[in-house]
Amino acid sequence: MPVDPLLSLVVGAFGAAVIGVVGALLGAWIQSRREHSRWLRELRVEAYGEFLRLVNLMPSLAPTGGKEPSVWHITGEANLAAFHRDQMNAVSTIALLGPEDVEKAAYALLVVGDLYFAALQGEGETPPEIAQRIFVTSRSAFVSVSRKSLGITRGRVPADAILVGDQAIAASNKSRRTSAT
Repeated sequence: MPVDPLLSLVVGAFGAAVIGVVGALLGAWIQSRREHSRWLRELRVEAYGEFLRLVNLMPSLAPTGGKEPSVWHITGEANLAAFHRDQMNAVSTIALLGPEDVEKAAYALLVVGDLYFAALQGEGETPPEIAQRIFVTSRSAFVSVSRKSLGITRGRVPADAILVGDQAIAASNKSRRTSAT
């Protein structure tokens, strides 16, 4: 049975059109997924960075049991409450955007930060030096899981960018003393 050349042409054109449409739709879908991933990553970077910025401020805000003035003594409890509200908002943003392990690390760091804050005030049973080490470890863990969620696998975060070392605290305390006099 002979094949009609016109029918071959129509079937070939139809097949090419279907393949073209499917290819275009697939390309558009892949591009939208890439854009969404890029957008989500940018939001995560911003949220993680804001949370770390707030966490890094915690030690400087702690009242020190009257031994030396702190930012807290100047700003008062109302601003401290607003600061804690900002921290909870940052953690809520992380909970919305980030994977569960980043959210858990953020909550853990917030709790440890409160422990450190209390220790700096002379409250609780944990000495400030121990609370600081726990804080630094928890902060490092948060940075690690955040980097993993962002797909950052190469390189390391410099130790001075992660750690709230003795030198940083000593410098902070020294600046508080000089500003008080």
